[in-house]
Amino acid sequence: MNKLLSLITLALTAVTASAQDFTYDGMNFTVLDNVAKTCEIRGNEPSILKTNASGKLVIPDKVLDGNTSYTVTAIGDMAFSYATEITSLTIPNTVLTIGKESFANCTNLETINFGRYVAEVGKNAFTNCVNLKTLDICDVCNWARIKFANTEANPIAYSKTFSVKGVTVKNLDMNLLCCNVLPYTFYNAENIESMRVYTSSLGESSFEGCINLKNIFIDINEIKANAFADCDNIENIYLTRPVPPVAQENSFSVYEGVNLYVPYEYIESYINADMYWNRFSNISGSEFKDLDSIFAANYDNESCGVNSVSTAEQDNVNSIYNLQGRCLKRNATQDDIKDLTPGLYIIGNKKLLVK
Repeated sequence: MNKLLSLITLALTAVTASAQDFTYDGMNFTVLDNVAKTCEIRGNEPSILKTNASGKLVIPDKVLDGNTSYTVTAIGDMAFSYATEITSLTIPNTVLTIGKESFANCTNLETINFGRYVAEVGKNAFTNCVNLKTLDICDVCNWARIKFANTEANPIAYSKTFSVKGVTVKNLDMNLLCCNVLPYTFYNAENIESMRVYTSSLGESSFEGCINLKNIFIDINEIKANAFADCDNIENIYLTRPVPPVAQENSFSVYEGVNLYVPYEYIESYINADMYWNRFSNISGSEFKDLDSIFAANYDNESCGVNSVSTAEQDNVNSIYNLQGRCLKRNATQDDIKDLTPGLYIIGNKKLLVK
């Protein structure tokens, strides 16, 4: 009897595995949600670090298992590690998460076209991509909200530059009042020369290594550690808040010779601030007028994701997904959205931060 039970168990396990895993166009996939019809590119075991991928790798947005269509919402851990023959990578807008070491040691990867709705990238996802030269993204505001596990999860660490729809970003211009700029998002971006950002907080090392950054305009509450580390060429900083933002001793790597402009009536607040603002030797007042010539975006500056979603658009959303691509609610209404627990969701193909 026990032997028969064991055979039945093995048979059921085999059926379950075959239903959940499949191969399409030479890639292995795992089903994430059979109701929402989502899947991920299956990662490699540590002992199997080989893939047949080569040349121009285009991650599909839809794949078939027999007659069933699945949406690709994730790239698994180590999925393309050591794929040394890949030269370019295109990630579709359906992909929400990229696993750890997923493209590690792709030493001949030169070009990446990054999907709009990626929300999370695992540790060392792009480590040792030493020949990466071109990174093209869709929207800087969405990029600023990606949760990178560390600096080498961010491909900018190696490309040292990025573009929006083919235009290299020099004047970074973002309105993110609803959320924060997350850690490491613009780490090592040597192409940025000026930045104007409205947000609550700049994350750890968010602009570290931006060696050509000269002019900064920030409306902000807090600046985390190393946010501007190794940004030694900063010349001017414009701060609009009457109360000096919370900062760390190492938020900036240079203080001497930098001009700090603040509201006229609050100069004394900055001079006497405990949060390191009094380390700037040149503090003066400003009315913050006619600054577009310095800070206006030099690229197609789309509105930032969920900031532009109207109530009418939200009422017509079809589905609510979590960041793992799992469908939480079909035919969602505005009331369904209001009832969500705090967190980041994908609704109507846009990221929505629920507080």
